[in-house]
Amino acid sequence: MKINEKEYKLKYTGRTLVIYKEEFGKDLILECKYLKDNFNFVSVFEICWAMAKTYDDSIPSFNEFMDSIDDVQNVIMNGDLLAEMGKVIDKDGSPTKELKKK
Repeated sequence: MKINEKEYKLKYTGRTLVIYKEEFGKDLILECKYLKDNFNFVSVFEICWAMAKTYDDSIPSFNEFMDSIDDVQNVIMNGDLLAEMGKVIDKDGSPTKELKKK
């Protein structure tokens, strides 16, 4: 995903579940299921951050990551965030079929 001209790679493994739980105190799979009926962008940013952190441990804390986004509205409106998230994680919280093949 691209935010502020910086490219973030996303990865979803068992470690992503741990990162998400440690940072946000929630179960990632249950959160994805919850999002189907109660969509909110904060959770989407949290999930994307956890997947970016899985790929690259040097990603800053979630709060620093969010502070680095100059135009949150633009990130939301251009649709890249959701598109990239959808390539890695299914709506039920499981890895996408494409990811499972890798």
